[in-house]
This record gives sequence, structure tokens and C-alpha cells, in this order.
Amino acid sequence: MSPVMSVRQGRITRGWRLSLRPSVPSMLARYVVRRVWEWRRELVTVLVVWWLAARLSDAFGPSGGLVVLAALGLVAWAVPWYRRLVLGWLAGGRWRRRWAVACRACGVSVSWERTPRVRRVWRTPAGIVLAIRVRPGQSVADVERAVPALAASLGARSVAVAPDVRHAGRATVTVRLREPLRRVVLPEPLPQDGPGLDDWDADTDTGGDGEASEFWSSAVVRRARRGPGVAGRSREVWRGWRGRRADVSGGVDLSAVVVGLREDGAPWLLPLAGSHVLIAGATGAGKGSVLWAIVRALAPQIRAGLVEVWAADPKGGMELAAGAPLFARFAYTPVAIADLLDDVVAWMQRREDQLRGVSRTHRPSVGDPFVVVVLDEIAALTAYGPPEIRKRIAASLPMLLSQGRAPGFTVVGAVQDPRKDVIAFRDLFPVRVALRMSEPTQVDMVLGRGSWAAGAHAERIGLDRQGTGFVSTDDAPVPVLVRAAWQDDDDIAEVAARFGRPDRSDAPPDEPPGPVPVAPVAPVAPLPPLPPLPPLPPVAPLPPVAPVSSGAVVTHPGTWLPDLRPYGLPDVRERPTGPSDPPTVPLRGWSPPPPPAVLPASRPALPSASDAPSAGRISEWDAAEWEAWAAGWRRRNRLDDNGDPLDR
Repeated sequence: MSPVMSVRQGRITRGWRLSLRPSVPSMLARYVVRRVWEWRRELVTVLVVWWLAARLSDAFGPSGGLVVLAALGLVAWAVPWYRRLVLGWLAGGRWRRRWAVACRACGVSVSWERTPRVRRVWRTPAGIVLAIRVRPGQSVADVERAVPALAASLGARSVAVAPDVRHAGRATVTVRLREPLRRVVLPEPLPQDGPGLDDWDADTDTGGDGEASEFWSSAVVRRARRGPGVAGRSREVWRGWRGRRADVSGGVDLSAVVVGLREDGAPWLLPLAGSHVLIAGATGAGKGSVLWAIVRALAPQIRAGLVEVWAADPKGGMELAAGAPLFARFAYTPVAIADLLDDVVAWMQRREDQLRGVSRTHRPSVGDPFVVVVLDEIAALTAYGPPEIRKRIAASLPMLLSQGRAPGFTVVGAVQDPRKDVIAFRDLFPVRVALRMSEPTQVDMVLGRGSWAAGAHAERIGLDRQGTGFVSTDDAPVPVLVRAAWQDDDDIAEVAARFGRPDRSDAPPDEPPGPVPVAPVAPVAPLPPLPPLPPLPPVAPLPPVAPVSSGAVVTHPGTWLPDLRPYGLPDVRERPTGPSDPPTVPLRGWSPPPPPAVLPASRPALPSASDAPSAGRISEWDAAEWEAWAAGWRRRNRLDDNGDPLDR
């Protein structure tokens, strides 16, 4: 056996060279033991089956042992949880091998081709989730940079990497193999049977858990047993949902409102209390589905008086008008929307004054509800509206976003264009939902930098997947694929009729249902009177202009007109002239001035030169004389009849 390392003389060139050869034990450990270890689960399964067959053969004979073994296999396959356990255990070994091969092919390995270790494998409706830990010398960023190559190597639709905030070397890799949200998601059931709505309202108004919470839990249980829904995917999902207690009465937790389904089969729990939600998506992406899912989930609290929804729809009320009975305020004109936001800010400031020194967090109650402000198409208010409306909204909306969480005010806004010049305060929304987008760069604008690289490819969502998108929060910045529950117009009308308050069901859509409390305004002291101005000095009047009247008719002071009737021309003295008509100067642009003219003997002479201001010149009413003079002037200046030079 040759040594692992030796120094010997070179064959071609002079000198010595270092020869490094792997030893036989290292080769066996690298190519044999590691491969056997990768197939350890299958080998253990084969050994267990072989040992069990041998024991059964000893007890029942060779043929009887095989029959009993086959019967045991059929029973194990018929039990769902046992079948999932065995198949999941075997799939863990298979995916560990596939992960190692893909990482080696993509260069995500260190010495001796050591790839990130898979700590745990589990299946979801979307595919496979791997909990990994990187090797020494690696980082989770190395895995994130290789995400596109890993997805192609694993044959997946996409791969998403979610770093573990508790350990820098750990991460969760989601390998999406299927589209679990291709079907329409059904909404959660609302209280409609069992205890009546009146009893349910009375129970919730008392502030206790009571019968309403029990009814809500039983409704979720029935939905879980009935079939596919939001909360009935798995026993683990139901245990996690059942463990949550409502912050307010009525069975709905405002910090985890069920609005849809996640890609892993769990309910999509949207935090509203202490947060703001921004929903961005292209035209037809399903922003209305998310808005109506939120309103539907809050319908029991709206009926109980614990939640108020103030809605604004700049699209003329086309989207939100169907649920007007559920809204405490509803506005659809720019001026009314600006007034609505101003009233919300005034209410928020009054509540801050009430809570100052008493509590740092608002707890909703009857008479002091939690307020949700729903704004559809924010861009129409912040970028495309009238300048005066934009100025008002630019002052009220950021204040509501920055101060409204603690006193119990939440903003839920929808926008198509998420650019900064359209919505400059998008970073004030802790929860951001990116539905189908037009460009990949818009994903990072909404969800944060690096979201697209982490697998949130919102631009690839199909046109028929309305309400499907990726959601990220400040607590969990890794995007998760979700889909909101869908409701048609009949469902919305039914919810509005059953849970809308009777006192505001007939209120006009653009007016508040009642008087809105306004903070008292201190009286303004009157301004002191201004001192009197000193009198102006008297102005001497202008002297009158004496008219000229020697053989001529004066129609306006300072204007002289001759009598032309002896020349066969109309009398221009009868032409009415106003006090603002200036005197006319004929052909004032001609130079030099026309020469004196000799009138023919057949015509009477014009008035004397002393009477006319321009004596000795051609009369402005003698067209023939003017034409003769113009022809001579053109001839002397070598011009043709059109005024062009003859030398050209």
C-alpha cells in the first residue's frame, strides 16, 4: 500500500514534487460508508421486514408467514396515520439524498463534498419542507444565492429559503412541487344556527367568553369535519387554532383574523390589532377578495359593536358599496374621503388624550370600538387626485399610520402601483401582501429587499388565481404563499343584511350614520381695529380739450373729420365713435410719406390745410391716387406688382 503522502523525484523535470494519494480507509469512508449511510432508512426497513418474515415463518410455516406478513402490510396501509408515518419516514431519506446531490451539483458544499445537513423533513400540501443546518465555513446566504439552481436540480416549481432567527446557521427550505391553492378557498362559517343572533349579541356585549366562543369553536370543528376549508386541513392546524384565545369577545382574535389559507394547509391568520396592512397587486389580482375576507371575518364584532369599519372607495363606490350596512362611515368622493380621514385622526387624538397615563394599549368595548379604516386604491388619493385633496390626505394618512396602532386604529389599504412616488409611506405598513405583480422588482418594493430571491415570485401567479399572493410581516419577514377566501355578490349582501347594524342600514352611503363628535374649538379673539388711513390730497382736474370747428365736424374731442359728400363719398362724420376709439392714421407703416397731390379740376378742393391736421397730402379716401403713387413707388424701387425685386 502506497503512503498517503510521499516526496519523490520528478520524471520529466528536475527537482522533487509532492505526491498526495488518498488511503484505502478514506476512500471506503467516502464512497462506500457514506452511500450506505444515505440509504440507512431503506436498509433498516428491509432488515425489519426480513426479521419479521423469519419470525412469522417459524410460527406459521413458510407459506403461512408470508400470508400473515402480507395481511399486516395491508392493515398498515389501510390505517391513514400509520401509512403517512411510514411513507414520510422513507421520504425523508429519499429527499436527503436528492438534497445532497443537488447541493453538490450547484456548488453548495465544502471539503469532501459535505453539503448542508438535513435535520428534519416533513410534507405539506405544497411539497416538501427541509430543516437544514449549514456546515462550518458555510452560511445561509450561500444557499439563498443558489436557489434558482437548486429549484431546477430538484425539479420543483420554486424553492424558498427562510432563515431561522434563533440560529444563524439554520434555515427552512420549502420545495414547492404542487400548487395547493389552485382551487377557490371557502370562507369560514359565520354564526347562523344554534344560538340566535340576539342571544349571541347579548353574550358578546357582556364581555365574557360565554356561549358565543363555544359556538364559534363548534362551528370551526364542524367545518374541519365536513371537508376542505380554511381550518380543517390537519389535526396540528386545528390544535394550533384552538389554542388561540380571542382578545375580544365574539370568538375572533383581532391579532389573528382568519382571511384565507396558507400553502402549508394552515389558516392564513392576518394580524389587525396593533398593525396596518398594505395589499398590492395588478389589475384583476384579487385585492377585493382580501378586503372582503377581512370585512367578513370582522362581521360578528361589527354586529356586537366592538369593531367599526370606516371605508373609502375612490372608484365611485363600485367595490365596497355592497357592504355599506357594515360600515360606520362610507365615502366615495375625494372631498368626502378627505373629511373621513380628518375625522378619524381627530378621533384618534381624542382617544390618545383619554389613554394617556391610563393604558398603553386600547382594548375594544361597546361604545369604544376598535376602528378599521379600509382604503381601496390609495394611489387615487395620494398621487392622482386633486392637489388640494392630496395635500389633506398627505397630512392625515401618515399621522394615522404612525400613531394609530396603540389607540386602536388600523389601516387596510390596497394599491396597484407600489412605487415610492405613488405611496411614499408604504414602509409604515408592518404587514404587506403582494398579489400578482407586473414586474419582479415590484415584489421587493412591497415585501422588502431580497423577497424575490427568497422565492416570492409574485409575477408568476396565474391570471385565474385571484386573491393569491405572498405575505410578510415584521415578525416573520420570509414571504409565505397564501390565498384569500372568495365571496360573490350574494354572499356579501347576505353578510351585510345579517350583521349590519339596523341604525345604519338605511344611511346614505356618503354621509355618516349620526353626528360625528368633533373636538371643541377654542374661541378666537377678535382682531383689533385697524387705524384710519390719512386722507389723500386733492387732485386738480384735467383741463378740457377745446374742439376744432373751422369748416369741419367734430365727433369726439381731439378727432377731426372732413365733409366728403362733395366728392361723391359717404359722410364719415355720421360714423359713431366711442370715447375709447383712437384716431385712425392711414398707412402709418409706409415710408416715405406720400407727396402732395394735385386734385383734378372737376372735383372741388378739399378743406384748407389750416383745417386739416395733414394738409398737403393725398386724401386717405382717394383710392386711385394712392394706387398711382404706389405703382410709381414700386417702379422707382424696381419692384413688381407683388413687391418682389425685379433683379432676381
